[in-house]
Amino acid sequence: MKQFFHPESIAIFGVSPTASNLARIIVDNLDRFGFAGKVFPVGAKKGKLGKRNILASVNEIEDTPDLAVILVPGRFVPDTLMACGKKGIRHVIIESGGFTEFDDGKKVLEEQIQAIASNFGIRVIGPNCFGSLTWRPELSFPFLSSTHAT
Repeated sequence: MKQFFHPESIAIFGVSPTASNLARIIVDNLDRFGFAGKVFPVGAKKGKLGKRNILASVNEIEDTPDLAVILVPGRFVPDTLMACGKKGIRHVIIESGGFTEFDDGKKVLEEQIQAIASNFGIRVIGPNCFGSLTWRPELSFPFLSSTHAT
């Protein structure tokens, strides 16, 4: 559980430079609250987010992050989780929605997530959640902008 609450490096999936992008807000909050570890924004397209490059793949990260936060459309979560597993990431927070909370027909996505997590030994919080909070103020995964949270 240490990696969920005390990670030294985090990959955030679903990031784009668009101001309203929810995954971008997570990266912004980590910066705003002073997270001292490494943050790797990963998105569908390469780009820039402040001083960071947005990576197009987790494979562009040299090290293996302690934690991944996934906030991509639900249909892309299994592939993203698979990429995390292949990279060696064993702790993942899936904030994405679009599963059985909307449609029982999406159960297959949840089953795929369970199978992938089991196959790679990944511990998962989620899906369809606001992330995790800890007493460490710099570790804030909810995708609410701190300007709205204060």
